[in-house]
Order: sequence, then structure tokens, then C-alpha cells
Amino acid sequence: MGKQRARSAQQKDKRRIVLLRAAQDLFEQMSYETVTMAHIAEMAGLAKGTVFFYFKTKEELFLALKQQLLQEWFEEAETKLSQMTPGSSIQSVATLLAHSLGEHPTLLRLFALLHTTLENNVEYETLWHFKFWMQTQMRSLGMLLEHCLPFLEPGQGIHVLLLMEALFIGLHQLASPKPIASQVLQAPEMQMFHIDFVNEFVRTLTTFLRGLEREAGEKQKQR
Repeated sequence: MGKQRARSAQQKDKRRIVLLRAAQDLFEQMSYETVTMAHIAEMAGLAKGTVFFYFKTKEELFLALKQQLLQEWFEEAETKLSQMTPGSSIQSVATLLAHSLGEHPTLLRLFALLHTTLENNVEYETLWHFKFWMQTQMRSLGMLLEHCLPFLEPGQGIHVLLLMEALFIGLHQLASPKPIASQVLQAPEMQMFHIDFVNEFVRTLTTFLRGLEREAGEKQKQR
């Protein structure tokens, strides 16, 4: 892209993509705290000041990266869920979601930062647009969940997705300890702390959904 100022909308979009790609590459090599805007500018081959022309803060940049990666996941998940028939088994749905998330480790790492870091240093309008976009995407995916699992009531699919978020943030952090913690967990007596993200996610989500299914059955009997 060079260090000349982008003038057309197309040039600006391309430069924005270059910055997000650079941020992702760095984030996949080091911690969020270690990555700086100067690093991102250098990786993208741009002047440091140029980065702030597109993103006012590092948090805003990584929130945009999260939205980009989340868009890719939503599209993949919707495609896979749309191929399932109504009344699909709970475990098959949970397994599909778990494996699809497991294939996006960078997205999972960003989810862990969303509420504690990325939402803390962005402008109101930026976060509002992100949340509104998120709501739209979740409504669409939630409706597909309700289609696959007919015992879910209208609107309950979104609630399942919200609880899923809390679940995979916690499980991913447990399954991906920091370097020092990883060394500690190598000890035989520390085996109880070893977590397999996909397996535990499937097990926990399946249990939760079966509870909702029983609850729906009980309501049906009472009618």
C-alpha cells in the first residue's frame, strides 16, 4: 500500500483491511498487551499516525477485527445449521457449534477480551453499532437454532447463544493456559486442570439444551 495517503473509498477500505490483517498476524504471535499500534503500523508498512486515522484506539481496531472474524464464523455456522433438518439431535447441534468455534482460536481469544478490555476504550457510537450488528447476527443464527431444535421457543435461540458465549469464553481460557501455567500443569498431580475445549463444550451445551427440552416438554403437558 505504501505510505502515501489513501484518497478514494476503495483505497481506504484496502488500507483498513491491511491494518486488520497486520493486527491479526501480530495477535496470533503475541499477547494483546504486547501488540502496539506502532507494531501494527510497521507490519502494515504504514506510518504510525496513519493507523489512528482509521482507528482512534487499539481497542477500536481489535473490536473491528473481532467483528470481521465473527462475521466469518456467523456465515459458516449459518451455512452448516441451515443444512440440518428440524428435530436434529441436540448432541449433533452442540457438536457442530463446538467444532466450528474450535476452528477459530483467534476469535475465541478476542471474545475473552471483549467485555473486559475492548469495550472499555471505544466511543459510544462505535460500540453501539457493534452491538446492533451483533444483535442482528445473533437473531438470524438464533432463528436457525430454533429451526433445528423445535423445542426452543421463539427468541430462545438468542438466549442460548448468549449463554454459549459465557460458556466458551470460560472453557477456552481454562483450555488455553498461559506459558507458565502450562508448565505447572505438566505435573502428574495437576491433571484435573486439563480441559479439552471441544469435548467439554459439547458436553456442557448438550446438558443445557436437554434441560430446555425437558422444560418445554413439561410446559406442553400442562397445557
